[in-house]
Amino acid sequence: MEKSIQTKQHTQDNKHLYYLNDTHKQIMSHPLANAIDNLIHDWINAPLFYKSGDTKLATKLVEISLSHTYLFSRYTLPSYAGHVFYSLRKLPPADDHLGEILKTNSNVFHGELFTNNVFHHPDACHAHYYDMKKALLDLEDKTDLVAQFEQCMQSEDYDHLINNNIFMNDALLEYALFIQAITESPLTSFLITLISEKTIPESYKTILHHITDAPCFGSFKYFITRHINLDNDEHGPATCNWMNFYLDNNTIKESELDHAMECALKFIQLRLKTYEV
Repeated sequence: MEKSIQTKQHTQDNKHLYYLNDTHKQIMSHPLANAIDNLIHDWINAPLFYKSGDTKLATKLVEISLSHTYLFSRYTLPSYAGHVFYSLRKLPPADDHLGEILKTNSNVFHGELFTNNVFHHPDACHAHYYDMKKALLDLEDKTDLVAQFEQCMQSEDYDHLINNNIFMNDALLEYALFIQAITESPLTSFLITLISEKTIPESYKTILHHITDAPCFGSFKYFITRHINLDNDEHGPATCNWMNFYLDNNTIKESELDHAMECALKFIQLRLKTYEV
């Protein structure tokens, strides 16, 4: 019997937003809100996730996920954290309300960037990228290719990666360069991090329903199971609360919000392209 998950109906009415329904009114009322909401649905239900019962396609999904996790750990979340703390310069010292928001977001930074909350190794204190790397290497020994990927990403030698490495292709490179560019903007950084923390655990639920039962995928399945719990219960609400607070306490130009929403839309579109195999 084919497994199924709950899905949303695509809508044209911003009053019926499904994934963005707890975000700030400035986001919910924006003309692009519904398009973004529907793209989140498409991300959660990417066709590759439903095909991951095939071992080869599941392996490809893990390879793509390694690249995604690297980019999130290196660019998306550090940019988000930096913008959060730098924005405090415009505010009085944190009161109890802001303090609680900062506390929960600090848990996000800790839980993503320097932690042992996936495989619980007592001496571990690292970004989730290294947990995804373990999940990949449990499939087969690709240590040299991973090392090459890391070295070329560090030196920004993208041409070499495109031609020689399974962890980078044209779609992933376009996605990577776009993330590097848009995370320089605080509002855009806050928005795409919020969308990621809301969407990734839901996409992982889809994968978990359909991925192969081959034992070698055990570490990957455990990785995504832990993320479903962490992101749904803690990280998604924390990033949403920060975004709502930021919009309540800053005067945002219409053009700035438009730019952030346009970037969020393209961010998801490019993410979806990376799953096309």
